[in-house]
Formats: sequence, C-alpha cells, structure tokens
Amino acid sequence: SYIDSSDPPMLLLHATGDKTIPYAESVEFVSLLRAAGVSAELYSDQGPGHGWFNDEPYFTPATRALVQFIDKYFK
Repeated sequence: SYIDSSDPPMLLLHATGDKTIPYAESVEFVSLLRAAGVSAELYSDQGPGHGWFNDEPYFTPATRALVQFIDKYFK
C-alpha cells in the first residue's frame, strides 16, 4: 500500500524453507517494488529456515551479496 518510486533500493534476504514468513511474500514484495520503479533485489537460498544467513555456510555468501548491493547503490 505504501510503495512508491521515492523508496530507497532494497535487498531482501530470504530462504525458501522459511516457515516464519513465506518466501512467496518476498517474491511478491520485490515484484511490487520493481513495478513502482524501485531498485529491488532478492538474495535467497534453497531450503534453510528463518534467519538462515546468520550462520555458515550461508553467512559469508549472504554478506558478500550485501556488500555488493551496498557498493552498487550507496557508494
């Protein structure tokens, strides 16, 4: 309801096995952001659950994706 083109670029990290927040919600949110002209990316992994990026083997690649996103949009 509140998405508009003035929103900042967004990076969502979400795993397909998340039982807390359905993965499809992030897919839809990124789609809505892009439709409004907002730069949006979804970094995901197959299988792990909620908070998956906090621990290895996921932490290092997720951190790389975050650094690349920051470099791309905020440098």
